[in-house]
Amino acid sequence: MTGTGTSFAASLPARAGRETDLLCIGRGIADLYADQLGGRLEDAISFSAYIGGSATNICVGVQRLGLQTAMVLRVGDDHMGRLVRETLARNGVDTRHVLSDPKAPTPLCILGVRDAGTFPRDLFTEGGAYLNLAETDLDTVSFDGARALLINGSFFATDSLRRTSRLAIDRARAAGCAVALDIDYRPALWGLVGHGSGESAYVESRHVTEAFADFLPEFDLVVGTEEEIAIVGGSRDDLAALRAIRARSGATIVLKRGPLGCVAFEGEIPDDLEQGLVVPGFTIKVMNTAGAGDSFMAGLVAGWLNGQGLAESCRLGNACGAINVARHGCSDSAPSDREIAVFLAQGGIVRPDSNLQMRNLHASLAPAPKTVPTALADLRLEGTAIEVVQQGVDQGRIDGLIWPATEDFARLAPFSGRGLWLARGIEVGSGLADGIRLMRQIRSWPRDHVIHLGGATVEDAETVESIAEIARETRHELVIDLTRAAHPPMVAAAILRRGIRPEWWMVAAADAELEAVLSAQDPAPRGMIDLAKVAAP
Repeated sequence: MTGTGTSFAASLPARAGRETDLLCIGRGIADLYADQLGGRLEDAISFSAYIGGSATNICVGVQRLGLQTAMVLRVGDDHMGRLVRETLARNGVDTRHVLSDPKAPTPLCILGVRDAGTFPRDLFTEGGAYLNLAETDLDTVSFDGARALLINGSFFATDSLRRTSRLAIDRARAAGCAVALDIDYRPALWGLVGHGSGESAYVESRHVTEAFADFLPEFDLVVGTEEEIAIVGGSRDDLAALRAIRARSGATIVLKRGPLGCVAFEGEIPDDLEQGLVVPGFTIKVMNTAGAGDSFMAGLVAGWLNGQGLAESCRLGNACGAINVARHGCSDSAPSDREIAVFLAQGGIVRPDSNLQMRNLHASLAPAPKTVPTALADLRLEGTAIEVVQQGVDQGRIDGLIWPATEDFARLAPFSGRGLWLARGIEVGSGLADGIRLMRQIRSWPRDHVIHLGGATVEDAETVESIAEIARETRHELVIDLTRAAHPPMVAAAILRRGIRPEWWMVAAADAELEAVLSAQDPAPRGMIDLAKVAAP
């Protein structure tokens, strides 16, 4: 038997002198998820945009669990490529090695949710940018500064990617990095099925099995589903496949078993799967299993990197995977370390997105870039002419602005996507028609626009709660404007008691009582705009 043969915990180098916990190399794409559930993908009406691809999902997931990750990837020099890069950066991932390919596009995955076990998807990856990652792209990557390298098995699908993968693994090994394999078997990525069969999980292929066999001796950790273990081990019999892998590798092997959890093996493969390290899963209400394996891998790897031991790392992986299946999207669904703490403290939560604490914690992740305005010129409360505001932006005098209610998107377009403060007022009605109008209005806004709620409305905590629910649903931030409130501390306290956690507060002047109320908000707001402290230009 070849391979490292070291234990799960002993395979990692110490943190000293290594600024990056995990380098990820693999797929990075854009996902378009159908918003409508329970129908064919052909009958979808609208889509939500996220980033996807197994390595990218894992990279974000590990970062959210409190470690430092870096992505090595090519994306297209296009809008979806910028989505991938900016989303990684917002999550804190090191993007110095996310390279723009001048010729190839960023691949797309279009997918839907038919039922709890059916997730149709079209994979448009042929000719995609991530496939062009070259050996020379690794020249600036500091393997000496990383503790572990994670690589997607989909990177063994072409001759050029195998060469790049081999060089990355060799350099990681020379630098003392541990190396992990996320098998990531997608028959469509190997040309075994058409791009319209992206949900296909298994097609037998000797070529694929042999491609993996060449790399198996290099890994400290090998993780896959039953179908993925089968393709790597060359058998649909779990034990036979595991023994074939063990014959070539001393790695810790973890077999993902969906809702049953997982089973792990550090040494010889026993005669019964149940004689391995069995770590049960969590009972959960499933919305969407796409990306669950990536969240599992993120949790497992985070535990590994934190020295938590194999059993606890598997439990963490199971918890991350469980939370993911209750949510829409892949990387966007990955939980934070604080969410995991809440989940595990309760022994699991069947419907985590019905838990207000977890929803608030999740909504606070990966905010759009925005700074608190520091001058009155930054705030446009009364509809200043668009030309004057534009001139101020060009002169670099304006960090952001607050714009009055307007649905003229063309007038606002020059300010979107620039990190400016752009909060838009809304009119809150009382009837069903008003609610429908308001939801339609806000859903049409770009994600970086902020919902500005002020006036007498903030005195009605029930109405604020409804607006906060709309904000969570549409993925917009919310600013509560207390400048006209009769008693701001009392109003703020009433809002917080209902579990509402706005990202921003605006006050005419802060005082000790108000600051005490707002300091208790958890998760903390992104900022407070104190108009009394904003200096005149």
